Amino acid sequence: MMKKVFAVALASCMILSSATVFAADSTAESTADSAAATAEAGTLNLKWEDVINQEGIEEVLGVGDFVTLGDLAVAMWVPQVMAPVELTQDDIDNGFIGYYATDDQSAVASVVYVNAEGVESVEDYGAMIEDIEGVSDIEYGSINDLPVVTYMMKDTDTACVAFATEQGNLLEFSFYPASDEDFLPICGIMTASIQNVEDTEAAGSEAESVAESTAA
Repeated sequence: MMKKVFAVALASCMILSSATVFAADSTAESTADSAAATAEAGTLNLKWEDVINQEGIEEVLGVGDFVTLGDLAVAMWVPQVMAPVELTQDDIDNGFIGYYATDDQSAVASVVYVNAEGVESVEDYGAMIEDIEGVSDIEYGSINDLPVVTYMMKDTDTACVAFATEQGNLLEFSFYPASDEDFLPICGIMTASIQNVEDTEAAGSEAESVAESTAA
């Protein structure tokens, strides 16, 4: 299920535009269905270049920026329509290092530092959440060569991705609402963009070049 969610999200990237970032187009349906079928047959393996190479992606990348998450060596592309929300001390104490939302809070992305005893890898985390009520569709894979475990929380309509970074941190990214077809492309781009900071400058430059190629 999770592989299908993110495959559809990436396949849908091409139908976004800078004027209507949350607008979908039925012309992408066959492409999305094909990508979803492919993902269902294999392991989740997303890369930022998969986004960069999408036809029409230059219309999207110009309305967002890479942000570094806390003091960690990890960054993520965030669209301008999802503004950072100031964290309270309670949020910070509970492990939140990033929270982004639309003005009406209809779409939210959050980042939490996982600090659980005995959890040192995505496999450990996957085993820990297996028995949590509401957790389903646990799957393993990689995003930008970082090990990940993905899962759904259907009761809250949330898609979650936990990363193990090269620095040894375990981070969980959550996206709501997972069932919103208009939000799926944004979810896909944000997820595929998560990478080490040393890779982000090059990725950002490449994204800028793609965006500027049609503006010239």
